Amino acid sequence: MRILHIAHYFLPHQGGEERQVYHLGQELIKAGHEAWVLTSSLPGCPSVETMDGIKVIRHKTIVTMLRNPITPGMLLPRKYLRGFDLIHAQGEYSFTTNAAVFLKRYYRLPLVMTCYGRIAFGNFFADAVEQLYSATIGKITLKSADRIIALSLSTKQRLQALGISETKIAVIPTGIDLAKWAPHLNQDASSFLNKYQLNSHRVILFTGAITERKGIRYLIEALPRVMESHSDVICLFVGDGDYREKAESLVSELNLDHRIRFAGRVSDEELSLAYRSCYTYVLPSLAEQTPAAILEAFAFSKPVIATDIDGIKEYFEDVALLIPPQNSNELASAITKVLDKPKLARRIGEKGRSLVESKFTWQQHIAGVLSLYDEIRHKRQT
Repeated sequence: MRILHIAHYFLPHQGGEERQVYHLGQELIKAGHEAWVLTSSLPGCPSVETMDGIKVIRHKTIVTMLRNPITPGMLLPRKYLRGFDLIHAQGEYSFTTNAAVFLKRYYRLPLVMTCYGRIAFGNFFADAVEQLYSATIGKITLKSADRIIALSLSTKQRLQALGISETKIAVIPTGIDLAKWAPHLNQDASSFLNKYQLNSHRVILFTGAITERKGIRYLIEALPRVMESHSDVICLFVGDGDYREKAESLVSELNLDHRIRFAGRVSDEELSLAYRSCYTYVLPSLAEQTPAAILEAFAFSKPVIATDIDGIKEYFEDVALLIPPQNSNELASAITKVLDKPKLARRIGEKGRSLVESKFTWQQHIAGVLSLYDEIRHKRQT
């Protein structure tokens, strides 16, 4: 099969969707298939390249709106777009997925769409735009797909509420590559601790995009209360995004510069050392869909504290400590609880690791996606 993946961002841009497309492409290649990625441009990246066997074509972004790159070049017919067996678009909110609908119709190809959950930006204007989009263009986009992959049952139910037929939707939970992290589980992290001045401290870790939607503000605001009883904590933020400047300003305003580190984007090896070094992982998001970061933290048997929202509570309410979103006091209490009770922290981490091993491996996710591809191909041939 020749599969055309369409994503608004791709590596080296960091995110769960980007890594998912990369790993899926790798598995397709291993199985003897051909994987292409159509995506937006990134500074310093060539417009055409082959990344570990995946053919990557980047189109110029003319403007980015609400973290959504607008790439009109994707709408132009191209010779290289002929001969694919199907299109797989990532996410329901992006311009690139809207372009995928156009390409599906122009080239008469089946379209698979992966939905990562509802977006919440954390501000009135952006959230109002999302609601308007979902009720209009978004609904048309979803109905144009031949099959939709929902990463959770809650997403499936939301799609059905929008009028999407249940027969179109396949629930396939996401996964991570445990083998990738295995060499780092017991790796010496002293160099990492020295680099970010973390020695002799218990590290509270956040990894991901530094955006308003991730609830960064509430973690920062929780720290003074945590520090009242735990003077040995440091919070490390790994990642970057458009909220970083505001986050750093809030840190200075609260006089927390000596207790918070911003590492920016790091290599996979440093990311593994961040998980290895932390005492607990915290994800205070306003909206998520089975976050890969939680799975990664659990791969290192670390206790996870997260928000009680769709996409998290469905799979993790029995293993992680969940707190209401946008609530710094509850978040501080949960962090303090984990710091005060090492046996509880260890038990949460061990249960999380077992959960990932049983339900959230790449092998399971990819097997489900490839089975869906085969189903579409056979249906097309008959």
